[in-house]
Amino acid sequence: MTRRACLASLILFLFSAPILLPAQEAVQTPPWVLYEQGMQLLEQGRFGEALRRFRAAARQRAPFPEAEVGIGRVLQAEGSFDLAVRQYRTALEQSYAFEVPQTAYLVRYLIADVHRLRGDSRAYEQKLLEIAGQEAAFSDPGLEDRRAAYLDVLRNRGLDRLMVLYRIDDGFSHRAHRELGMHLFDHARDGALEHLTFAVMKGFTRLVGELRQRQFDYRYTTAVDVLADAHEVRYLSDYLEREDFYRTLYYLGLALERETPSSETAVSIWRTLAALPEAGEWYLRALERVAGPSLRRR
Repeated sequence: MTRRACLASLILFLFSAPILLPAQEAVQTPPWVLYEQGMQLLEQGRFGEALRRFRAAARQRAPFPEAEVGIGRVLQAEGSFDLAVRQYRTALEQSYAFEVPQTAYLVRYLIADVHRLRGDSRAYEQKLLEIAGQEAAFSDPGLEDRRAAYLDVLRNRGLDRLMVLYRIDDGFSHRAHRELGMHLFDHARDGALEHLTFAVMKGFTRLVGELRQRQFDYRYTTAVDVLADAHEVRYLSDYLEREDFYRTLYYLGLALERETPSSETAVSIWRTLAALPEAGEWYLRALERVAGPSLRRR
């Protein structure tokens, strides 16, 4: 073989041979795969392994707020509450990079959960107020008269009339209003009625909207009818359970009764629940209410 032929063969070999790299560089697990592995391990209670996956994902792709949240969830599960809150705040600083922007609200709820688990009632309340206050329907000064009208109609004309006249779109603050309403009521604090009213209105607005997607001419008639119809649709029945809606409705009655002991609206709300065995515990509690002092006062 001539020298030129040998040189040509060498060049061909160099360009066709595989490039050998250290194993760690040759095969690197993508950060999103590491993140998903971390989530699975977290659900299995394998916290140490989950933490390693989340940290590896965060190192490989920065910013990666979802991975930062994952680290926070591991720390929270292990009881390291201060570190968990710090981690969640890091994720919020990177919130511009969330694949789904609304995830930032879920992180704020995680922070609220940590405050609740630590027994820091005031911080828990403040975080929920912060979430609720970010929705214009609740915080916009220009809508103050409308918010007052909600409560006026509820007190004097009842829940059904309120829902015929008004709607509040369901959104990220639903849970904040629900939990705040119950928290404030249980601690005999002001504001419970307004938050519970918002939570109930949001729930019914969502249910009616979804039922209208299935039947174009569907409209709100009574709370009993809407809840009974929603119960027949699997994903709406799941929604009622997930949002703890029957309990929220029961608490709305309690808040009305506390404000006005002779409230007809409170009794009508409990009658609604007492007509719905699917409400479970809140059906049974409502039965006791409509057969108890509230009804006998009439």
